[in-house]
Amino acid sequence: MFQKIKQWWRKRKIRNYIQGERNFHPYRAFGHEMVLMNHVESGNTPEEQDGRLDIENVASLIHLLEADVQFSTEGLDRKIKTLEERAEFFEKTLHQIVPPNIDHALKILKARKKYPKLVSKIPWKTTTKEKIDALCKQYKVMFGEVANFLPELPEEAVKELEAFSKVWKKAVEDFEEQVAISIWVIAPASLFRDRKGDPIMLAKSPFGDFYYVICAWDKEVEFVKDLLA
Repeated sequence: MFQKIKQWWRKRKIRNYIQGERNFHPYRAFGHEMVLMNHVESGNTPEEQDGRLDIENVASLIHLLEADVQFSTEGLDRKIKTLEERAEFFEKTLHQIVPPNIDHALKILKARKKYPKLVSKIPWKTTTKEKIDALCKQYKVMFGEVANFLPELPEEAVKELEAFSKVWKKAVEDFEEQVAISIWVIAPASLFRDRKGDPIMLAKSPFGDFYYVICAWDKEVEFVKDLLA
């Protein structure tokens, strides 16, 4: 019985060794043979899996982002009072932090009270996260924070941001705490590394869960490092 077990174990080791050899391929390095394990992923390579479309001019995609966002400015005082009562219940009765969704909704509704006075100063088209996600699935672009591009913003983009910041400050001036403007960019992945290209810049709206399409710029702008040349 012991001999049979030894023979079985030996055959298994040989079989595993042969199988293991099949997963190795020889490579030449500096004139010597070097053995590297061949790592095989299931399915296709990332390049083959990415069936999205290439795009040379990202700014040309702006029309695909446009969405007619509608929201109500009626009964805001009643809605705000209801949410404030719920927030007070969490703080004073349950002795808990106000849930983020209540706090977020309160900020939006309070900002909306300023919307009728600010709407004439808002020339930007609106879009939604659903539209942004659909664009990123169709084309080889990413949605990321503008912090990667801040040193290289062209003058036109800076002017648009300044205009938007005035609207933002008016909308949130009654908030108990300051809320930073949330600026985002849609661009090819390579642009998030070298910051040269033609991204689309968006800003999160203070009036709801949607975005304003602030601007886009082409590849012919003067970058910071170019101005130093």
